[in-house]
Amino acid sequence: MSLKDVDGTTFENAFNMLKFVISSLCSQNSYLETGENIRENEKDIFSRLRSQVIMGTTKKC
Repeated sequence: MSLKDVDGTTFENAFNMLKFVISSLCSQNSYLETGENIRENEKDIFSRLRSQVIMGTTKKC
């Protein structure tokens, strides 16, 4: 994962871009949600990251 594309004119813009990068990475590796070696709480975190659920706000890509 590279954070070189995460920038913005404000903290909020940069934070939104970071959420997008993480969400995209999770989507590219969505097979991990069905792995047998992944605990349920880790699957939940992964799913929330993929859906960009951060601090009570949801933004699906």
